[in-house]
Amino acid sequence: MKPKFLGDAEPDVSTRDRRAVLADWITSPENPYFAVNVANRVWAHFMGAGIIEPVDDVRVSNPASNPDLHAKLGAKLIEYKYDLRQLVRDICNSHAYQRSSEPNDTNAADSRNFAKAQVRRIPAEVLLDCLCAVTGAQEKYPGLPMGARAVQIADGGLSTYFLTTFGRAPRTTVCACEPKTEPTLSQALHLLNGSAVHDKINEGKLVETMLEAGKKPSEVVDEIYVRSLGRKPTPEESQRIAELYAGAGTFTFDLAGIGKVHAVEGSKPSLAALEQAARRAQLGHRVTTEARDLDHAPLTFQELKNFDAVVFDPPRAGAKAQSEMLARTRVKRVVAVSCNPATFARDARTLVDGGYDLAAIAVVDQFIWSAHVELVAEFRKR
Repeated sequence: MKPKFLGDAEPDVSTRDRRAVLADWITSPENPYFAVNVANRVWAHFMGAGIIEPVDDVRVSNPASNPDLHAKLGAKLIEYKYDLRQLVRDICNSHAYQRSSEPNDTNAADSRNFAKAQVRRIPAEVLLDCLCAVTGAQEKYPGLPMGARAVQIADGGLSTYFLTTFGRAPRTTVCACEPKTEPTLSQALHLLNGSAVHDKINEGKLVETMLEAGKKPSEVVDEIYVRSLGRKPTPEESQRIAELYAGAGTFTFDLAGIGKVHAVEGSKPSLAALEQAARRAQLGHRVTTEARDLDHAPLTFQELKNFDAVVFDPPRAGAKAQSEMLARTRVKRVVAVSCNPATFARDARTLVDGGYDLAAIAVVDQFIWSAHVELVAEFRKR
């Protein structure tokens, strides 16, 4: 039987190695299959889904979602003589690739036409490399030098607990479905409580190194954001709020939506309840706590310098000592909550004498079964 290409064309193999003839045909413009399928895989890598999806399920009953685009990408790859970098450049410069993942009324239901970006988890190897890059720590893989990247591991049988947990392909088949990016409970627990993140932070000593180099804490935060997300924190993300007399978290979780909150409370049981609620709400990265008797040991002038805003809600005795300390600071905004007009007036006078203006005040009737009301006031530094 004479050899044939797909499509019944019979090549002349009388004077050439059959493998060379096959290789020429695979990459030739006459082959209608290869270029479009390679281009579709590159497209899927960047877009999260192929024009034919799954990318290795090529059949008449699974047509391309956009046949013209599918054909054009294949033609471009042939035109570029299979230079994948040029194809990648075209895809990454396209409007389709640069679209937001935020849905709107016109694309909320779309899943096939690339009207919005797909939110997806990065592969296991890339995630581990990112973790090393952010923390400054290095990994050692068998057969590779210290500091090699996980994406350089060629042996599918070689893995680590991290790579296996996050779905690295064992490469036992040629199926594109081998790598797994679906989130699992094991992954969440490993990032929260496992040794990978904790050990790399300790090993890399990134924060200690930057502080020793003379960087300010705010500059360290900016550097970590740039290393992790490629941008500096937004004003909302970088804002630090001190919540004093926090109780069990009356305002904590609302405040955590606009900044990072340091909750200070003298009652340890109340603080324990707040910490438990923060963990359950997965706000451990936004909320820190401190057990402290603010009447006898208020936050000092130096400590308050680290905050952009302060909220305090003291008992009926007010916050005399803390107000006196606040009056000496340059904290931009102070919000005072009080259930006692007399002690509120005293503390407000202290703040005004210290350079604050009373910007707003309101009475809040928040107790359904009581006639008591609360005063809420905002003070701004002149």
